[in-house]
Amino acid sequence: MYTPQNASQLFKQLYEKAEEARSELSRPWFDMTLFSCRSTVIRDYVAEAEQTWKRCEQLQASSSQQQWLHERLDRQLTTLVQALYRGKPPKASSSAQIAQQQEQQQQALRNQQSKDLVALYQQLKQYKEYEVRLTDNLKLLQQEVSALALVKSATKQHQEKQQETQRLLLVAQQRLQRCQRAIAGVDRAIAKIER
Repeated sequence: MYTPQNASQLFKQLYEKAEEARSELSRPWFDMTLFSCRSTVIRDYVAEAEQTWKRCEQLQASSSQQQWLHERLDRQLTTLVQALYRGKPPKASSSAQIAQQQEQQQQALRNQQSKDLVALYQQLKQYKEYEVRLTDNLKLLQQEVSALALVKSATKQHQEKQQETQRLLLVAQQRLQRCQRAIAGVDRAIAKIER
């Protein structure tokens, strides 16, 4: 961490070194992801690093944004020191390297989506098998309820059997509905990936 005293001393030295290297750069030296500045004057990059440090000081200690800014500041200062004291531009990522990195990220995303699709289709197949079994079970229970209703018996055992079959029929209907909702959810997830 930088204290206000050692940070101001560091920036003073960087500004002095930037004045010594007064000549303008033939092109922006620094990585576009590290500095938002697009200048050919080194002093402007030192000023941006100083602004990053001031923003760090204003943020609450140990916040995730402050941590991110501190990491950015460290990279900015390392880059500036290398450029000012070695007199050479830092190695910038070429547009070909950036394009390659983006292509790799997109390929990784496509691979992950393919894996997710395979898993979702397997889950869908399993849910469809459950749906068939639950539908068959429901039909059997409906037939049993109909058969019990046709029997003209008023015994207590018969009534208990009817009530139990009705209860099982209700449970089977609820299970089938849950299964069908799960199938619809998987279908939506598949459609979202395949778009």
